[in-house]
Amino acid sequence: MSGAEFILAINVFVAGLLASAFLAIAIYDSRRISARWFALCYGLGIVYIGTEFTIPLFQDTRVIVAVNFAMFLAITLLMNVGLARRYEVAPPWRSMLAFFMLATIAVYVTQGLDRDSLLRMMTFQTPYAIAQAVGAAIVLRARTKLSHFDYALAGVLLASSVQFFSKPYLALAVGGSGSDPHFYLQSTYAMISQALGTVFALSIALLIMVILMRDILADVLQKSETDALSGLLNRGGFERHAAAALRDASRQGLPVTLVISDLDHFKSINDSYGHASGDRVIEAFSRFLHESKAGHHIAGRIGGEEFAIL
Repeated sequence: MSGAEFILAINVFVAGLLASAFLAIAIYDSRRISARWFALCYGLGIVYIGTEFTIPLFQDTRVIVAVNFAMFLAITLLMNVGLARRYEVAPPWRSMLAFFMLATIAVYVTQGLDRDSLLRMMTFQTPYAIAQAVGAAIVLRARTKLSHFDYALAGVLLASSVQFFSKPYLALAVGGSGSDPHFYLQSTYAMISQALGTVFALSIALLIMVILMRDILADVLQKSETDALSGLLNRGGFERHAAAALRDASRQGLPVTLVISDLDHFKSINDSYGHASGDRVIEAFSRFLHESKAGHHIAGRIGGEEFAIL
């Protein structure tokens, strides 16, 4: 078994683990639609690796190489769909389909060229590079505020794009990609290419997983800090956010105002009209606070009918 074949064999196991991990996230939180797409990507990755191993079995490799290319390009495009779902960007379905078809046809046509033809290799690698660059653009166009992890993901996607662009030149530098497709996996280029691909695929997967887990933890924290009836922060949530706001205000030298509000005669409402009516009063006053507060205001329900606004 060559070095490239050994890496591919390991990748089957790794792809299965990653597909299972993303599927577990999707099952745990059904709202994580992007996790389903990522699970599909790494599940298809196992099929793609299988097509790599079958190439030497074909006498005429033109079709199987085109199928192998199309499988990996489909995976990168589906990953972009997952990224679009996570970052709330509309997936360009028609453009992706047209790009997929044109790229696959171009690869099939250019397979008749010499193995060391720069045009043939660029035609094969450039669509991958474009797909990864589009993935980075999707992350950077997010409607939500980006964190260091999000910028790191965009950076790795761009680095992966550059890697695909550079592969044809790398192949020429190390003696080509084998005299024909049957001997590709025995070439030095194949081992380097598969190793680079593994590093980038794992880096992208782990960053996405960290981002999804961070999202889940943020939702859990928000729920634990939110009062179910009013939708405002509960006492613990208000105190935590208020403490952070006070630290920021102190650093920036900004004045702070604290307003404590109490609904008068609230007990008489519960006694006279029932607790359901009292709940509607709480909800109505809370809506008023939601609609009135600015983005930098912090509002919470700190007691039965007591509210605080910072």
